[in-house]
Amino acid sequence: MVTRKTKQSLIAAVTFAILPLLVIIKSAGTLFGSGPEIARASYETLPFIVPDDAGNDELSLTDQQSQAVDYIAILQSKQFGPSPLHRGAKTIIGDKNPFPPPKLPSLQITVQMIMSSSAGNTVLIDGKPYKVGQKLKDSAWIVSEIDGEARSVTVENKRTGQSMVFVVQTPG
Repeated sequence: MVTRKTKQSLIAAVTFAILPLLVIIKSAGTLFGSGPEIARASYETLPFIVPDDAGNDELSLTDQQSQAVDYIAILQSKQFGPSPLHRGAKTIIGDKNPFPPPKLPSLQITVQMIMSSSAGNTVLIDGKPYKVGQKLKDSAWIVSEIDGEARSVTVENKRTGQSMVFVVQTPG
């Protein structure tokens, strides 16, 4: 047996379930049902209509009005109007470069010896032994390659990507 209170609560539950669904359907239809709007603008001047109150065929303008008409004609002939924010460009005189090249980190080391063995190549730099992949001193430079045959060492700066090749000179 369905009581009046049960009917009311059933109606309220259905209403609260259907109402948000209807709002969502209506919103989706409005949002997705209409396509993109096209904004149109044109740069056209309206025709200048002279009232024929006085019966004169010619228009008499004051000096200020005729100056304004001339100024408008000048502005219409230009591609862009005047800008209050416009500043003239600075001229660069001579060979001054406004953008100097970035200062690359330099490396002052002395490669003393390159040793080759079955365990791998080792280089002696400033009295300390290094292998490939080890960091030089407390810098961003690492040993990227040791070539025993060419007696050369390549070091690379991990921050800048710059690489340098050092060759051990043989006496004589």
